[in-house]
Amino acid sequence: KGSIHIDGKFEGVIASASFITVGKTGEFYGKIEADGISVSGFVDGNIDCEEMHILATGKVIGELAYTKLIIEEDGIFDGKGKRKNFTIVSRYDEVKRRIQGGFLSQK
Repeated sequence: KGSIHIDGKFEGVIASASFITVGKTGEFYGKIEADGISVSGFVDGNIDCEEMHILATGKVIGELAYTKLIIEEDGIFDGKGKRKNFTIVSRYDEVKRRIQGGFLSQK
């Protein structure tokens, strides 16, 4: 319970931290639960946080549950993200079916 700064390689679980910083040379592989995370290095895993900040040199892959997400230009997030306590429903599949149905019926 406190702040953690990673400049080397860390593999494992951080179960509770107030703030985690992954520096430019830092690599994290595993599971993180923290209030805030700032990444300028590399993170691969399952992340649960209130605020995630991916800096321009940062790369994050995996599953992310967050309240606030900031990705700077050139920062990378590749994975599945879910905003906590927020629900929005996509209508994409419904519209896609109607469009495809319309195109098929016109042929």
